[in-house]
Amino acid sequence: MSNSPTLQRECRPEGRSLHLVQVKDYLKIDRCNTDDNDFLWNLINQVTDSAEEYLRTSIVNQLWRLTFEGYAPSMVRLPMGPVQEICMVKVTARDLVETEISPDVYYLSAKKKRLIFEANILSPYVDIIYKTGYGISGSYMPDELREGLLKHISGVYRGDCGVNVIPAPVQSIYNPYKESSYA
Repeated sequence: MSNSPTLQRECRPEGRSLHLVQVKDYLKIDRCNTDDNDFLWNLINQVTDSAEEYLRTSIVNQLWRLTFEGYAPSMVRLPMGPVQEICMVKVTARDLVETEISPDVYYLSAKKKRLIFEANILSPYVDIIYKTGYGISGSYMPDELREGLLKHISGVYRGDCGVNVIPAPVQSIYNPYKESSYA
């Protein structure tokens, strides 16, 4: 069995990284004009997804599932941040019976980047479900990240770059907040 984990988002965040008014003001679009609202909401979501992938950071609260096959190492690097809490660790046996692991046998490191087990967890599947993000909406994220998102949206809106191509000046804004890559 493999020890390479898979990471998947459990559900899309309920909150938004940016308000439509912020984006319209930044782009100098009339707030009363609703013609582009759907397009702008879509752009906000796509640029946010791109930023989160680059940063390995959730801007708005969301849940992630990290799954190991066979066993979880005694120290697990959590690839998305900022980690708020471990919601659940569960194992799935060969007969597909799921059992939640007691929080008494694991804890988060001081910097909340690693989950540490006090005993080895052996099972066909080990799922770690954890909550990440700066808060329930984008108003909790650092101002620099907000500025980076707005600059990226502006670049896409003007046709200077694509949604998945983060311009170098925006990368410079993002880099201090970037989680180290998961290897």
